[in-house]
Amino acid sequence: MDKKAKAAVYIGTDNRAWVHFQEKNKVTAPLLATPFADNLTECVVYLDEAHTRGVDLKLPPQARSALTLACSQTKDSTMQAAMRLRQLGTTQSVTFFAPPEVDQSIREFFNPLLNEEIDSSHVVHWLLEQTCRTNEDLQGLYVAQGMDFCRCTDAAWRYRKVLTDEGQRASLLDVLRQPERQTLEQLYGAAPASSAASSISDPQLQAFAEQLRRHNGRAGGCQPGALEEVEQERELQVQVEQVRQSKKPVQYDAMPFPGLHPHILHFARSGVLVVRQSDTQGTQGPGAERALSSIAKTNVGKRFDIRETSSRLYASREFWNTIIQFEAVGKVADNFLRPVEWILWSPKHDTALVVIPEEAELLIPVIRGAGADSPVYLLAYAVPVTKSMMHFNDLKYYTVPELPDGYCFPEWLRIELGIFAGRLYVDIEEWAALSSYVRQPSAGISAARELTPSMGIAKFSDDPAAFLLEWLTLWRKTQDILHTPMGYICTGRALEEDHPFRDQTS
Repeated sequence: MDKKAKAAVYIGTDNRAWVHFQEKNKVTAPLLATPFADNLTECVVYLDEAHTRGVDLKLPPQARSALTLACSQTKDSTMQAAMRLRQLGTTQSVTFFAPPEVDQSIREFFNPLLNEEIDSSHVVHWLLEQTCRTNEDLQGLYVAQGMDFCRCTDAAWRYRKVLTDEGQRASLLDVLRQPERQTLEQLYGAAPASSAASSISDPQLQAFAEQLRRHNGRAGGCQPGALEEVEQERELQVQVEQVRQSKKPVQYDAMPFPGLHPHILHFARSGVLVVRQSDTQGTQGPGAERALSSIAKTNVGKRFDIRETSSRLYASREFWNTIIQFEAVGKVADNFLRPVEWILWSPKHDTALVVIPEEAELLIPVIRGAGADSPVYLLAYAVPVTKSMMHFNDLKYYTVPELPDGYCFPEWLRIELGIFAGRLYVDIEEWAALSSYVRQPSAGISAARELTPSMGIAKFSDDPAAFLLEWLTLWRKTQDILHTPMGYICTGRALEEDHPFRDQTS
């Protein structure tokens, strides 16, 4: 921040330029009523994205701008902001500022060397790539608009006597009027294209519609991100009518850690995990529950009817206990999910238990005390949300005690753990099995059972792909998951031979 600036200039809610003085005894005033109207040299100027169009302030010849970047930002919006500097490229300059997720996205796109710096050429190239991805996602919308144009134009040419013939007037209205209460998928999805093309009688318009249908087939339909953008546009007028009021964030109290559950301690010493209610002693209840089935306690899990499975992946009861407000009603706060960081693994019984850091801290002395005879291993884990984190997929990054040479974890554990923890990047060897399980339920179950013939993996949801899109979005709030390997798998998009996802180097 410029401490020497005498004032800050910004665009107010009335779309006028205002000046906020650094001196506390001066009140905010319109720019035209201040000495800075003709000279902004000693001012800091702030323009939000909404006011980078149509605002033309006379900035100093030596001005330097700080242009912020965001995920999925396009070239057009960036150029609108940068060209507020009318002498850019001569005496004025731009410095790009990017949050960690954007910096990571740029580095993953270019895969620079260890000490290579990111400059403006990388940013421009990355912006062009984001623009292409945005256009690709919106292609389904353009096709829907084109089909609607062909259909309406064909009706207008067919019924030329609408002013005199009541029958033609009614037929034209039937074509022009769209039924109410349609979902966004029905309005802008790929399904209506073929039916609309068959109802067009004009040969020229039929050719246009057929060309649009072919384009829509190659694009793979409308992506969920595009539908969200349309939904925002449709609700824009309602949002303008709303009166916004400032609301202080709610302060939640963290739930205290009650200590290590006896069942988890028993699992660490024997490798046998007690989960049945009949096996419990006292009033504490079981110390763990099946990980995938426990997702049913979240709002996303309830919406997709997550069911009980025969999985051997469990989660500690304390994993879901985060804030006190949800303890009494037995719910899980979707906005307060813990990351998966520590896993107890029993190779003899093929059982994995996700534990929280407080439990792991108490378990480390127990496991180290058993030495090489320990029946369980404590595994450090971080969810691969970027390509550079894929080395965590093999679960061998750090273990207590050390794993035997050549030990391999079962494939079902990596798949289920990735689903539970919100993994975005998968190894290419897992792609086929995971894609079959997510996109084709019947084939997915058999494929999963081939991975674990002794127990099998039951289907935990009727539509795993739709659930995963919601579940991954809940975990990765600021990331665009559609352009990650899991996004490709959930949307059923094909992976070309030369796609960067096939390159396992980070």
